[in-house]
Amino acid sequence: MTKQDVLNRVLNSESSIFSKDDVVRLIELVEGEGKVITVTNIGAAIGDAMNVLSRNSYDIVNKRTAEFELHGNEINLVEVDLDLDYIRETLEEHLMPLGEVDPND
Repeated sequence: MTKQDVLNRVLNSESSIFSKDDVVRLIELVEGEGKVITVTNIGAAIGDAMNVLSRNSYDIVNKRTAEFELHGNEINLVEVDLDLDYIRETLEEHLMPLGEVDPND
């Protein structure tokens, strides 16, 4: 039921202790219907973000943190960190548009 449906019912009903105007004013104070985010929307946003990350896998690795060891004729990668800031930015870019703006921010 939408806000307009409720308003229509109030306006077309008999008055009670509260006047129709009182009830209408209260209903008007209720915020409108929010944005509906479906599982499909979330899945599409995650898919888009994953596509960007997979196409830019070189940027996911923080190359400055790479540590190597030399074993004879072999060079082994011992440790490397992920660039979590890059991953976060990519996820935010694709997931944040799904949400509503927080009026408290």
